[in-house]
Amino acid sequence: MTCLPNPNLTYQTDQQEVNKMTKPHKKYVKPRTHLYETDEGFYLLVALPHIDQQSLHLETENSTLKLKAEGEEFTYQRHFEFSKQIEWDEIKATWRAGLLHIELKQAQPTRRKIEVQSA
Repeated sequence: MTCLPNPNLTYQTDQQEVNKMTKPHKKYVKPRTHLYETDEGFYLLVALPHIDQQSLHLETENSTLKLKAEGEEFTYQRHFEFSKQIEWDEIKATWRAGLLHIELKQAQPTRRKIEVQSA
């Protein structure tokens, strides 16, 4: 069987496809972080040099805080899992000069009296 060039494709389209296939993938880098625990909760400081605020993505899933920030040559990615209960709706994040400041409030333990009934 002979492999003939496809007449429907132009050289430019072929070259674009080759460039896509041979383009090096971005590197995933763990950013430098400092995590402090206080009586009220946690304070997280993340260094993200060469990143714009628009490229920051923060989300929560179960007891995990997920961070992703995309740069031109690499992507910062880090997951933080907390064993203590966190008030996920009250997370505060601020961006200042390449540093991401995240405040996480610790949830107050809940107590409830359970009434035992006879069968």
